[in-house]
Amino acid sequence: CHASSRASRVLYCQFGDDGCALRAVLKPTIYMILPPTVMLLDMAGPLEMLRIAQRFGADIELRVVAPTAEVGTSLPIYISGLAPLPAKLQRGDLVVIPGVLDEAAVYHGEAAQAIVAFLKNVFDIEQHEIMSICSGAFLLGQAGLLDGNNCTTHHLLTDDLRAEYPHAQGSDNRVLAENGAVLTTA
Repeated sequence: CHASSRASRVLYCQFGDDGCALRAVLKPTIYMILPPTVMLLDMAGPLEMLRIAQRFGADIELRVVAPTAEVGTSLPIYISGLAPLPAKLQRGDLVVIPGVLDEAAVYHGEAAQAIVAFLKNVFDIEQHEIMSICSGAFLLGQAGLLDGNNCTTHHLLTDDLRAEYPHAQGSDNRVLAENGAVLTTA
């Protein structure tokens, strides 16, 4: 048996002399990682879309995790009872990192640095996929995942992204930038 591609969870196994192949699809897990002061829209919109996709038959598992059991949001709402960051990911898992309120302060804090450590030590660009929403791209930049890649973020943050991560190719006027396993969105 072998995997069909770097981050795919589709396995192909050949049996017998006739070369017939059996195709098995493994259920991917999508991890939404919540940093402190997460933007509710950046979190809730994608999670609702994925929940509806499940309702219509998408065979995915959703997990909402964080470096702390409780996070504040962009509004006076707290989210508690969060599972910790996973110790490992399976081939084909997707990590989603939404934006935050006041990224300049938040992304240098202890909880954000735990997310960066997770990305550096657990996330494997050859095995997994990652998507940032809005300022979540800054955490990808800290982990070195934007180096040499086109990327985007909220239009008011593009100059800051380019200044902070000069090895990344920050793009103006783009809603989405895809570079293999790394996807950034505005």
